[in-house]
Amino acid sequence: MAHHRLFGRWCPTCTTGQNLVVQWDPTSDTRSFTPPTETLAPSTHHTLLVITTTGGVELAQITVTGASGPATIANADLVAALGSQITFSLRAYSQSSGFRSLDYGEITVRKT
Repeated sequence: MAHHRLFGRWCPTCTTGQNLVVQWDPTSDTRSFTPPTETLAPSTHHTLLVITTTGGVELAQITVTGASGPATIANADLVAALGSQITFSLRAYSQSSGFRSLDYGEITVRKT
């Protein structure tokens, strides 16, 4: 599966009360998923956006159809996932036929 690059500065910010627009693209075709047999159902390709603490504890998952962005994470979803946390990480994984890539792109975001 492809590794992803998330766009943004080293520590992008988002404003409290606003939706978060996320942009990413796949960066590696060499890590693409190859089905083991031709008898499997056609694979479906998604990007899994995972909101984590800066320590890596998973808080929420958002599945987006397709390999590249953008996508908008609603403020209500951020509030539900983060509570009072100010700084969090956002990871983008490739997902195909239910299998998640081991590689991911990650950025740290600070709410202001």
